[in-house]
Amino acid sequence: SQAIGRELRDARGLAYSAGCSLEDFGDRSWFTASIGTRPENVADAENAIREAIRAFTGKELDESVVERAVNSMRGSVAMRRMTRISQAYSMGFNEMLGRATAFDATLDARLAGVPAADVKRVVGNDLDPDRMVTAVAK
Repeated sequence: SQAIGRELRDARGLAYSAGCSLEDFGDRSWFTASIGTRPENVADAENAIREAIRAFTGKELDESVVERAVNSMRGSVAMRRMTRISQAYSMGFNEMLGRATAFDATLDARLAGVPAADVKRVVGNDLDPDRMVTAVAK
């Protein structure tokens, strides 16, 4: 997410916001890359975001980068789960997907040990920008 933001927002000036997220839904995952740009930049921004994702595969990935990303993700999840209503939503969503009650705690513990090699393997095996769907909201 940081790499996409730096490239599209800072280096190319194509975005006022840019980032990525990964959500799992049972046995499937959903990778989302998003960009906020001016209407006249939509085509260039879409091409640039696909190029940036395509470049993920060949990039070296330092353990410290993965550690920062994991810590950021864990912190965001913890902040989202602070209120009782958010906790109830999360428990309901997990229940809908058939997950165990301890899913969030288990996920947090497993995230803490994610090595860069696993991230590179998943990117190489599963992230194909040519199979991605584009949605434009105006």
